[in-house]
Amino acid sequence: MSEPVRIGVVGGGLMGKELLALTRRWDALVDHPVRPEVVAVADPAPAVQQWWRGVGVPTVTDDYRRLLDDPLLDVLYLAVPHDLHERLYLDAVSAGKDFLGEKPFGIDLAAAERVVAAVESSRCFVRVSSEFPFFPGAQRAI
Repeated sequence: MSEPVRIGVVGGGLMGKELLALTRRWDALVDHPVRPEVVAVADPAPAVQQWWRGVGVPTVTDDYRRLLDDPLLDVLYLAVPHDLHERLYLDAVSAGKDFLGEKPFGIDLAAAERVVAAVESSRCFVRVSSEFPFFPGAQRAI
């Protein structure tokens, strides 16, 4: 029997829905020790909240701080627009939450450096997703 990993998603748009699809296909992995479950979503848009309720997610809210404060969540997926990364990433670290975030760490170098400093001084496990690291053109020189 695999152990559940309870996930809270902040940002219920396309990337949050992609994560939900992935977790619902997880049973295709044979003998995997964990079973991810999306059990909470925070998004400010009523239509997005309604969609998540419709697919059976038990906790849906417009306030991401509820997910930061939820001791039953094992990990967060922070899938928000780039200009919100720094604030949410710092808030998650401050709350002691492990999380998967989307790139970039911050909207500019200074923001990214603040996030890195916070993560390095914490006990949080943080991973930033890079969907196409080897996709031609994805790593253009500036």
